[in-house]
Amino acid sequence: MNQSNQYALVSGATAGIGREITVGLIQNGFHVLAVGRRAEALEELKQEFPNQLQTFQADFSDLNQVRRLALEFPFDALDVLVHNAGGANGARQLGAQGYELTWVVNYLSPFLLTQLLESKLRKSSSARVIHLASSAHYHGKIDWKDLQAERGYFILKAYAQSKLAQIMHARHLSTLWNQPEDPKVYAVHPGVVKTQIGSKNSAGWIGAIWHLITRIKGVSVQKGADNSLWLATLKPGELPTSGSYFHKRKAARPSAQAKHAADAERLFLETAKDLAAFLS
Repeated sequence: MNQSNQYALVSGATAGIGREITVGLIQNGFHVLAVGRRAEALEELKQEFPNQLQTFQADFSDLNQVRRLALEFPFDALDVLVHNAGGANGARQLGAQGYELTWVVNYLSPFLLTQLLESKLRKSSSARVIHLASSAHYHGKIDWKDLQAERGYFILKAYAQSKLAQIMHARHLSTLWNQPEDPKVYAVHPGVVKTQIGSKNSAGWIGAIWHLITRIKGVSVQKGADNSLWLATLKPGELPTSGSYFHKRKAARPSAQAKHAADAERLFLETAKDLAAFLS
């Protein structure tokens, strides 16, 4: 499907799945704002696609940078918002505002950016928000008393909780944005992709196992990007039910807590309260 005068934002756009999604959107005629941490990688991408690409340097561990991204967003409207930036950390680390790093990068920053760009999304006749979540969410649980993993950190627990939160956010937004003209919100599992998201930040046996799993079971970044590109380029009349969770272009059943409406609402309200200073 060739898009005309349509605009997208992709976070984590300079490598792996994010780069593949960025290139795929450009090939479908989108103008893309590519967001990444490394200036040199953004410049390389810009040189490759000078006419349909703008870049923005931002680190999703810093909520002030995410807010600046929203305030300086260069397009009048936003048709596709892809939350691809993410991470998993072997040891507990903190972002700029003191939030646990996995939680802020994978969940808080996408939440904040979505809320701040809502007015831009509403200027599109068929806007959609796509979270790159993970099947790891099936092993996740929202620890209401310890969202920041202060009482004991484990990489897989933190990662699974953050991906569960992404899906809960998508599902709850779909209940708030429930009119036909409202933006649609989705979460996707890209598959076990041959990237270094977990292994490069994990020492010892955890990193070794993560690396081995991606080598044996990992799919290419092209296959990992397919779900997102498919949803991003569907015609408005072909869009599936908002709030759905997808794997291999098919709706999948998320975990029990992901489907728990009261928990999703609670998480949304608590997050909005926590981020009130950045949302104003």
